[in-house]
Formats: sequence, C-alpha cells, structure tokens
Amino acid sequence: MKLKERFVTLVFNLATYILTAAVGVGFKVYK
Repeated sequence: MKLKERFVTLVFNLATYILTAAVGVGFKVYK
C-alpha cells in the first residue's frame, strides 16, 4: 500500500509539473 501511495504522489507531482509547464508555454504563445 505504501508503494502505491508513493506512486500516486509521484504521478500527481508529475501531472502538476506538466500542467504548469503547458499553461506557461500556452500563455507565452497566446501573448
């Protein structure tokens, strides 16, 4: 169970990072 929690946290952090990067790039392109 502990391993799964770590995996979920890792995926969540990765998704947040990708989302932030995508928003940043999209904002630059939009401007």
